[in-house]
Amino acid sequence: MAEAEQIAADLEHSEQIAAKDAQIAALQAELNARAEHVKALDDALAAADAQIAALQAAARAAEKPDAVPAPAGTPSEIQLTAPYGFVDDAGRNRSWPAGMKIASFGEVAMLIARGAPHTVTRA
Repeated sequence: MAEAEQIAADLEHSEQIAAKDAQIAALQAELNARAEHVKALDDALAAADAQIAALQAAARAAEKPDAVPAPAGTPSEIQLTAPYGFVDDAGRNRSWPAGMKIASFGEVAMLIARGAPHTVTRA
């Protein structure tokens, strides 16, 4: 009888192992599904980060007066002969004192185009 009891115990133990193996397989499948979900979220986050970086770069470029290319023949430096200022499209006050030298091509072109009083200090 002891042998039969041992066989029954071994069979029960084998069934418990099979049940645990099934639980492990189910947990592994869930883990794989979650890993795929995390990967999709990471990809979406990377795409969003790239969009944010592009928008930030565009915003920085829009804030810089030299984001506008200077036309041919624009001097490389001017000096204002009188104070000059205006409110830009974003509502910011932009101003320069008399005597200030400006060497940014875009800023030089913008000031000349807007009629700022100046002398050319470097062609």
